[in-house]
Amino acid sequence: MLKKLSGIRYMYIRSHLYAVFLTVILLLSILLSIYVIFAPDWLSVGGIFTFILLYMLFAIVISCYAGFKSGGKMKERLDYLSVLITQFANGHYDSRMHFQESDELSRISDEMNELGEKLQNQVKM
Repeated sequence: MLKKLSGIRYMYIRSHLYAVFLTVILLLSILLSIYVIFAPDWLSVGGIFTFILLYMLFAIVISCYAGFKSGGKMKERLDYLSVLITQFANGHYDSRMHFQESDELSRISDEMNELGEKLQNQVKM
């Protein structure tokens, strides 16, 4: 079961959920501090925990969705890179890939494209 949940999508979801957890702890500590120090009439312990519970429910759903979508995009890009490497391993050095983004994976794909050119030139010699 844990092996299935170790993919990149679930890593993204976990990181989003950690952010939600830390935000909940921060909100809870701030609201309880305000309640203890200032004791405003409009703030009650029940209200604090109701707010935290509603925030958690909303934030967990949103963070799971965002983590799944962003992890899926990263997985798709890594799959394309894996296909390119497999193509090179099978001797298809004319294969190329191009990403629209300009990030680390794009830089790696550019370097893999250069490697493919060099291998293709060496095979021609």
